[in-house]
Amino acid sequence: MAYPPTEANIRAAAIYLRQQFEELAPTLPRGTWLSEFPNASCGHSSELVARYMREKLGWNALYVGNGERDIDNKTHAWVEIEGYIVDLTADQFDRDGQEPVVIARRSPWHEQWQTDKPRLPCTTTKQWPAYPKAAWRFLVSRPLPVLETS
Repeated sequence: MAYPPTEANIRAAAIYLRQQFEELAPTLPRGTWLSEFPNASCGHSSELVARYMREKLGWNALYVGNGERDIDNKTHAWVEIEGYIVDLTADQFDRDGQEPVVIARRSPWHEQWQTDKPRLPCTTTKQWPAYPKAAWRFLVSRPLPVLETS
């Protein structure tokens, strides 16, 4: 079944995946990656979201990471798909007032980050020795989000 990457489908999938991470986080050992989601979880969750959107939904999702901004030297990561910014963790920056899920064609907030070129997500421990396999297994064990078909 084909799920076109419309703005409505991208938003529905992003909200669904955000909910899955929120459900997963309290089950993880404290201090491990994703256990404090959305805080300090943008890189790991964005890798997983991009992979999920590619493998499960058939969308051309890319990881955008290592973004640093001059004002505070913090880093950030998100997903890009079909010209949309898909960010499930922007609200970790409390003082910036970002929504829990950001879907936008253009975002002045995201433009302040100096990022690497968008790339395919990591999918193996060979690419990334600390790959969050348990989180991936959790995500793929869940039913697919309800999306519009083509």
